[in-house]
Amino acid sequence: MDTKDLRVTCMLLQPPPQSVLWVGLGTGHILLLNATSMVPIVAAKRHVSSVKCMQMTRAQVGEATVNLVVSAGLGFHPRVPQSSSADLKAHDNPFSKGDPENCGSVLVWDQCLPPVQGQIR
Repeated sequence: MDTKDLRVTCMLLQPPPQSVLWVGLGTGHILLLNATSMVPIVAAKRHVSSVKCMQMTRAQVGEATVNLVVSAGLGFHPRVPQSSSADLKAHDNPFSKGDPENCGSVLVWDQCLPPVQGQIR
């Protein structure tokens, strides 16, 4: 990745107790930084191109309230299924009739970040 591709396109500050800075890049990456120390926590690339915006929200799931981050951009990388048949047949793949790289997309992220919570504090 060329350093000129690392332009910041959007940011979102998650307030305490997590204090995480979400940074969207022109490459489609989302970086999570500890907002206190600016130490990188994790990097993810699910958008194909620039992350256009991010917003925090809450959703009611049964009795629980879940904190979410929603990101929007052009295109996304479909996740490979975790099943033993990693090669999808055309009729099983919901993206086989369209091109996920050329459509607007909204992705939903768990704001609580269970796998990396230990690195935040």
